[in-house]
Amino acid sequence: MKTRNIATRRPSAPRARASGSRKARSARVGRGRVRKPAVGKEDDESEAEESATEDVPTRASKRRKISDDVSEDTTPAQSVSAPPAPRRSSRRSEPTSKVAVDDDATSTPEPKRPSASARRRSIAACNVPTAVDKGEEKALQEEKRSLKRDRQAFEQETQRERAELNKRENKAEKRDSQLKSKLAAVKEKERDAKKRETECKKWEQTLKKREAEFAQREADLEERKKELQKKEQEIGDKALGVNMSRSDEAIDELDAKWQCALCFDVMACPYSLSPAQCGHTYCAVCILKWYFTNLCEACGDWCNHLDCPLCRTVLPRPVEPNERPRQMYALPFTPARAADERVTQLVDSLSGPVPESPTKASSSKRGKGKGKKKQVASTGGSDAEPSTPSTGWEYGGTLREEWQARSSRGRTEMRHLITQWPQMTAAQLRAFKVHICAPA
Repeated sequence: MKTRNIATRRPSAPRARASGSRKARSARVGRGRVRKPAVGKEDDESEAEESATEDVPTRASKRRKISDDVSEDTTPAQSVSAPPAPRRSSRRSEPTSKVAVDDDATSTPEPKRPSASARRRSIAACNVPTAVDKGEEKALQEEKRSLKRDRQAFEQETQRERAELNKRENKAEKRDSQLKSKLAAVKEKERDAKKRETECKKWEQTLKKREAEFAQREADLEERKKELQKKEQEIGDKALGVNMSRSDEAIDELDAKWQCALCFDVMACPYSLSPAQCGHTYCAVCILKWYFTNLCEACGDWCNHLDCPLCRTVLPRPVEPNERPRQMYALPFTPARAADERVTQLVDSLSGPVPESPTKASSSKRGKGKGKKKQVASTGGSDAEPSTPSTGWEYGGTLREEWQARSSRGRTEMRHLITQWPQMTAAQLRAFKVHICAPA
């Protein structure tokens, strides 16, 4: 009985091991279903665990088949009467159990070993997998495939997320660089603005200083202007006195030295008589009138001798009336250029400053702005100044205009007579007498 129990006890170990392997496999499968596959090292660990789980069921199935074969050989009565064998972690028994077996062996004979045919049947039975193990293997393979697909999908998702994150990081970096560049540009602009502000403040200070300087200069110029006006007034008064004295002297000289003995007026275009013994000077118009009043109407010539109105010096007698051409020496007139220059100089000294022309006066009226105010102020100052008393010889004066008219007429009449004198007939002389003696 003891030997039978031992024989029946031995195949129970593979059965226990198979049941333990099943529990471990189910636990691992449950863990594999619950846990998600990780990336990297975790994936490698999960693959190693799956390979271990795949190897364990095959060994357990073989042991189970061996135990099944042994149980078939034994009788059902023996299997029922045999007590359950304890679980062993390894095939080697402990020393205590060894001693117990030895004690039994002394008392009982050793059990028979199975034959070679039984061993072959048991090995063949171990090699043939059951339907349950095939289904479990298929389920495990399907789970493995699904896990691989899940892992691939997860890896693809992680790769997509990584790509998106990389894109976002690149965009963020670009945005950051752009913001940094913009911030640098803004800072540079702020620096430039601060520099310009400081420069503007400096310019404002300099402008204020210059304005103060200009105001001071303007005040100084106003003071100098007033001083110059006072000096001008003093000089004008002095010049007025000098001009008055000079004008008096010029008038006295004109009246004393350059007065015509025929018209008792200032000589206009003076001419002298030809004789060297005489040489008295008269106005051109006056001497022509005196000369042609002595023309004889009957013969159209000077029949009698003529003498100077002042010194009574006899003038040369003209040639015969019918003689042509007349000789120039027979005309007893000579231009007095020195006297003419002196008289003109004295008259110009009495004329004073040249007045403004009407065109200039109209243009001055059209003036605008500060220039007009200055012009009005200057004209007011000139009006306020004391002017020289009118002598008649200034520009626009009656004496000056009359003298200019007599001078221009004398020059034209004398020039006409000199040019026509060689070929003049008696009729022409009578006509010239009528023209020159006619009242102006």
